Amino acid sequence: LLLIQECTEWFRLDDYGTDRLNYYYSTMVIMVLSVTITAKQYVGSPLQCWVPAQFTKAWEQYAENYCFVYNTYWVRPDEDVPDSVDTRVAQQLIYYQWVPFIMALEAAFFYFPMVFWSQVNNSVYLITKIIYVINLVMQFLMMNKFLGQNDPYWGVHILSDILTGTDWELSGNFPRIAMCDFQVRVLGNLQRYSIQCVLSLNMFNEKIFLFLYFWFILVGILTAFDAIHLAYSTRLNSQKLQFVRKFIKSTADEDDLMEDFCIYQVNPDMIVILNMIGAHANDVISSEVLQQMWKNYKKRREEIGHDLTFPQVKKNGDVEETRPLMFT
Repeated sequence: LLLIQECTEWFRLDDYGTDRLNYYYSTMVIMVLSVTITAKQYVGSPLQCWVPAQFTKAWEQYAENYCFVYNTYWVRPDEDVPDSVDTRVAQQLIYYQWVPFIMALEAAFFYFPMVFWSQVNNSVYLITKIIYVINLVMQFLMMNKFLGQNDPYWGVHILSDILTGTDWELSGNFPRIAMCDFQVRVLGNLQRYSIQCVLSLNMFNEKIFLFLYFWFILVGILTAFDAIHLAYSTRLNSQKLQFVRKFIKSTADEDDLMEDFCIYQVNPDMIVILNMIGAHANDVISSEVLQQMWKNYKKRREEIGHDLTFPQVKKNGDVEETRPLMFT
């Protein structure tokens, strides 16, 4: 067991492809995309507006900064600008300013399960897998909510529009042109302006979120299947016995003892760790660890007899559950 503990300090999660997809590749991909969109947003010109001719350069800059901070709203090219303020608010685009921050948060959520597993001393690996799956589902739902998409198939529709050449002006997905309203106080009076702006940033946002849409689905499916396989291969006693028999040969007289060994000594996380050791080194080391545990188990069984459990104790007229003896 000491050898196993030392090995886990080095191997961590790095043996499982779905883990790397989540905590490493997903985190790195999202961070790179976040840096890219941040550079475009704060270094380039994410928004440019067509302002009245009387506007000076300073007024134009003010209008563009205002519209970037306080949102724009989309109107179909074949429709008139709505008179109702409530209608304009309902059509607001409220996501593009926050994209870098939301993506940084997504990257942190992908990295969290790995930190969780390392902090709990590698004792709940299946729970970590489940956290990965929950994280992906929540990330997918959060992205839909953030973009104001009520249709979970919006990514499929956008991809179809791109492949068929359907213009964004018809769908309204990540519009490149939007309207903006603002007020300026002139000689004590409020002057209201409605201007048209170009959101070049949405060209990047469309491709980035379309990629993340399918990335989340792919990683989510792979992680879910991996979690199911892990639960099947490490929780069922028949699978644990099959795993142990790959490394330990027992006689017919030891079959029952071998089954007890698998039930009481080989826990699910131990199988995970032994698989990690075998993947990074070779199966010889895993075999040596299991064989030594098997020898110790048989030796202790010979010393105390064949009863694997503590004797049952009557307490208040009830019989307490027995618990297995664990040998190291």
